[in-house]
Amino acid sequence: MVESIGECKNNQFDSVFMFFLLEHLGNPVDYLAGVKRILKPGGKIFIEIPNVEDALLSLYNIPAFSNYYYTPAHQFYYSKKTLSDLLRKSGFNDFEIKPVQRYDLSNHMHWMMIGKPGGQGLYNHIFSQDLLKRYALDLKEHFICDTLFAIVTKT
Repeated sequence: MVESIGECKNNQFDSVFMFFLLEHLGNPVDYLAGVKRILKPGGKIFIEIPNVEDALLSLYNIPAFSNYYYTPAHQFYYSKKTLSDLLRKSGFNDFEIKPVQRYDLSNHMHWMMIGKPGGQGLYNHIFSQDLLKRYALDLKEHFICDTLFAIVTKT
C-alpha cells in the first residue's frame, strides 16, 4: 500500500480507477499528471464524476437540489467541456466522455415536489419502461445527465 502517487514507480499500472474522487481534489491537473506518470503506455484511467449540468440544476433549476449538490467537500464541478479541458491541460488527448443517468424520472419528480432526495422508482409502477428508458436517454443525449464517465488512455 502507498500513501501517495509520488511513491509509485513510472509506468507501473495498467489501469487507475477514480470513482467520485476528482471533484474533491484541490489540484486536479497535478494529480492527473501524476497518474499519467505511473500509467504504462496504453494504460487507462476510468473517471466517474457528478455532472454540473445535471438536469436538476441546468434544466429544472431546483433550489433544494442546488443546496444539496453544491458542497464544500467538492473543490471543482465538471461538465463534459470542463472535464475535457482538464484532461487536455493534464497532458491527455486520447479520451472519451460518456453520459450516465443513474437516477430516474420518479427521483426527479420527487425533487420537484418534495425538495429532498429519494423517490427512486417511486412511480415506476405507473410509468412504462419505454418512458423511463426514453427519459434517461434524452438526458444522456443532451449531456444533462447526473454522471459523467471518462475513459482516458495514455498514448
